[in-house]
Amino acid sequence: MTPTDKKIKLVKIYFYVCDHYDTEWKYLCERFSNNNKPEFSDQEAITIYLYAMHLEYRLKVNHIHEFASEHLRDWFPKLPSYVAFTNRINRLCEVFRVLSETVLTDFIPDDCNQDISLIDSMPVIICSGKRISKVAKEITDKGFCSTKGIYYHGLKLHGLGFYRKGHLPHPEQLLFTKASENDITHLKRVATYIDNRTYFGDKIYGNVDFWAEMEQTNNSRMLTRLIINYQWLIMKENAVREKSFLFAVRIVKLYKYLVDDKKEFVLSKQILRSGTSVGALVRESEHAESHVDFIHRMAIAQKEINETIYWLELLIKTDYLKQDQFESLNQDALEIIKLITSIIKTSKNNKMING
Repeated sequence: MTPTDKKIKLVKIYFYVCDHYDTEWKYLCERFSNNNKPEFSDQEAITIYLYAMHLEYRLKVNHIHEFASEHLRDWFPKLPSYVAFTNRINRLCEVFRVLSETVLTDFIPDDCNQDISLIDSMPVIICSGKRISKVAKEITDKGFCSTKGIYYHGLKLHGLGFYRKGHLPHPEQLLFTKASENDITHLKRVATYIDNRTYFGDKIYGNVDFWAEMEQTNNSRMLTRLIINYQWLIMKENAVREKSFLFAVRIVKLYKYLVDDKKEFVLSKQILRSGTSVGALVRESEHAESHVDFIHRMAIAQKEINETIYWLELLIKTDYLKQDQFESLNQDALEIIKLITSIIKTSKNNKMING
């Protein structure tokens, strides 16, 4: 970029800042004192800061001030000392927050797909988890970074960006939270106010119940490896929940029939125990303490339904059941064991894929 181009860019940035400052930003840093019109204006401070970072790649305040002092003094003759400039920038922190939102909205590239968003987060580590942070205690705490496998004190930076083919996503929202806050907690606050959106993220965002609700209320969905696998799995879980309960009802009625009509008191108790325990185990699995616990409970249910099939086969061979009674109950039992086996297999695959 030629010097002339840079001068034109500086002027454009200054006018952009002045337009927004006069209509909105000035109310975020209004002074209630006699010094409410300083010689070096807020608009000039913001312009220098943006210009030096954007065009000169000066990313530290001392480098920004040094550059402005050496190269922009003719444009900003009232530039104060480094300490005064730093204090002014700090005083404008709320303006920069709103400025960031404004810039991200005003300069969305034409090739952005605003129906698709990518979301992720990263740790901002102040110190290791073994130490106690002495910096910004009001907004920092202890968290865990699964990517690095470490505990740390600091913040999390959450980013939501529009999809751009062949380019990095264009930021839509950027937000800092305490390190301990779960990523999905932040996304829940954001996604609730956004309609008709498809999100891509990693497994931490795969809250099946939340996204099922979002698809109904906001026509939005999340695509992760976890969600893609579980969308099929949850339908299977709902089916086995209903079928295992109805099967338990049939087993109770069978028990009454065997006791009252056939006067059978041994096999009837065995099939009552195994046949009704299947539905109970399925219900228990809904509130499993972990992925492993879920698979474990479903595996026990698989064993119980298989045992129930054994007792059914024994009852028909000993003439306690008619052929049509056996076939009806056995068919229900076979459907349930197929569903449970499929759920266990899918759950194990999810565990291997998602860790």
